[in-house]
Amino acid sequence: MKNSTILRIAHFVIFLLLQVLILKNIALFGFGFIFLYIAVLLFLPADMEKSTLLLMGFVLGIMVDWFYDTLGVHAAASVLIMYLRPKWMQLITPKGGYDAGVNPMLSDYGFNWFALYALPLILIHHFTLFVIQSGGFDRLMSILAKTSFSGVLTFVLMVLVQLLFYTKQRRVI
Repeated sequence: MKNSTILRIAHFVIFLLLQVLILKNIALFGFGFIFLYIAVLLFLPADMEKSTLLLMGFVLGIMVDWFYDTLGVHAAASVLIMYLRPKWMQLITPKGGYDAGVNPMLSDYGFNWFALYALPLILIHHFTLFVIQSGGFDRLMSILAKTSFSGVLTFVLMVLVQLLFYTKQRRVI
């Protein structure tokens, strides 16, 4: 097994455990939820095949659903962002394109590009999740508030994790 595959499996396990053991129990003001597990999906290499992205989104989402006792809510939201991710990345391609095998991360492409890449996908994920959980658009203002607050919290934590553990010189995780 290649080192990159072993690292991806380790990321998968670490972020899943962090989500279901710690972040599951955090709700700020009833509107702020952190879904850091999607970092595993967003940090995957830009050149990964779409079918692999969809499968990884489903597997990670369904595992989170299992721990959260939800019926496919996280899986649906995760598969959606994995479906949209290749087209989104194509639209925001940096000058010179993406390097093969390089993960789309803060240390490789800078804060502005990473924010443009991650924030919309995070917000789409969260919006989808909260719409499905609420059973429709009846509580649209509540859904939008949860999406905004949770999206910003998730993004900030994702940036902090990258600054602490993922530098160009050393990648701990």
